[in-house]
Parts: sequence; C-alpha cells; structure tokens
Amino acid sequence: MLRKSLWVAFILICPLLTLAQDDAAVTITVETELCTGVEERMPVGMADQFPSDVGQVCLWSKVLGYTDETIIKHVWYFRGDEMATIELPVRGSVWRTYSYKTIQPEWSGDWVVKVIDADGNVLKAIPFKVGNGSAKTVVTEKMATEKKAVPTAEDMAPAVEKVKADAKSEVKKVEADAKSEIKKVEADAKSEIKKVEADAKSEVKEVKADAKTEVKEVKADTKTEVKKVEAEAKNEVKEVEAEAKTEVKKMKDSTNAGH
Repeated sequence: MLRKSLWVAFILICPLLTLAQDDAAVTITVETELCTGVEERMPVGMADQFPSDVGQVCLWSKVLGYTDETIIKHVWYFRGDEMATIELPVRGSVWRTYSYKTIQPEWSGDWVVKVIDADGNVLKAIPFKVGNGSAKTVVTEKMATEKKAVPTAEDMAPAVEKVKADAKSEVKKVEADAKSEIKKVEADAKSEIKKVEADAKSEVKEVKADAKTEVKEVKADTKTEVKKVEAEAKNEVKEVEAEAKTEVKKMKDSTNAGH
C-alpha cells in the first residue's frame, strides 16, 4: 500500500518538477580539448599546435546542462573556409563526445573548430595551428603518464540514467508477462470449469436415462409377476370350485340312495 502511494505521489509531482525545470534558466557549458586521439572517453595528446604530418586532430567535448536529448555540431574551418560539419548526439545532462578531422600535410596554417548547438548558437570556438607558428604549444599525454581518473557523479550520471531506464523497461516487461500469464491461467481455468460442467451434465443425463430404464424394467417385471400371480390364483379358484362341486354331487347322490 505504501509503495503504491509513493508511486502515485511521484506521478503527481513529476509534472510539477518538469514545469519548474522548464521555467528555470538552463545553463549549458562545454568543456573542450584539442588532441590527437581519445582513449576510454578521455583525450590524449592534447595541444593547440600540431605538426603538418599529424594525420588527424580530434576535438573532445564534455557537454553539461541539457535535460533533453539534443545534438551539437563540430564545424571545422581552415583559413576561414568550412572543411567539415559533424553532427553529434547528446543524450544526457553530462555527455562526452568527440569528432576528428583528417589533416593533409599541405593544410598547414590557422584552424578553428566551432561547437554549435541545435539552434545554431556558437557555444565555443577553439583555434589551433597546423605546422610551424608562433602559438604557444602545450602537449600532454595524460592517459599515458597519469592514473585513470576516478569517475565523478556527473560522469556516472548517463550510465545511472541508462540503468534506471533499463530497470523500468524490465519491470514493464515482467508486469506485461505476468498479466499475460494471469490471463492465460484464467482462460485455462474457465475452459476447465466448462469442461467439468459439461461432463457433469452428461453424467447426470446418463444417470437419469439409466434410472428411467431401470424403472421401466421394474415396472415390466412387476406387471409380469402380477399377471402370473393372478393366473395362478384363478387356477387355484377353479380347482377349489371343481372339488366343491364334486363334493356336493357326492353328497346329493348319497342322500338319494338312502331314500
């Protein structure tokens, strides 16, 4: 009962929380790193200047603040010309993603990567250089030299949300299977009851038919016995009458002889 009440309260409160979230100002932030690769969702080979034979440059992004699923774009520019636009999904309030651009050796010079939201707003612009230049270079190999960072609550949020969603889906599936099984059991029970009732009716009919047959046989036997008794009684009466007549005749004959 308590669990049911809590669920009802949760259902009633959720729309209010949603409205409150919609009314509140949502702050979207993007953390970025230019790097040569991404290992286990973390950037490696971070820098703001790369050699002309780098092969590819990655932009790693950590997006925070979105409450609904959306997209961001990484737009790559070389000397003011757009070279590539890559659309990336964002499916959580803390979401890591990245894109990379293949760099030809002859594409030395100034580059910019812009992070743009679904409405076209520029969230961040990150300049970098390929080849020789005056930009200050900072290259670190964090993943190679440092211990892996312990995931924070924010980092774990997408995984936690996924586990919750999977659990809810599994609960719904179990509930649906249980309802289906209950319906099947009820249907089987109804079918069995109907079968038992039909068998009982058939048995009653057979008993009634047997009883009627037995009664008819008893009646027929009784009539036959009565007729037999009646016939024997009639014969007995006739014999008695005959003997009585004979006796009377003898008495008459005897009397006539005495005179």
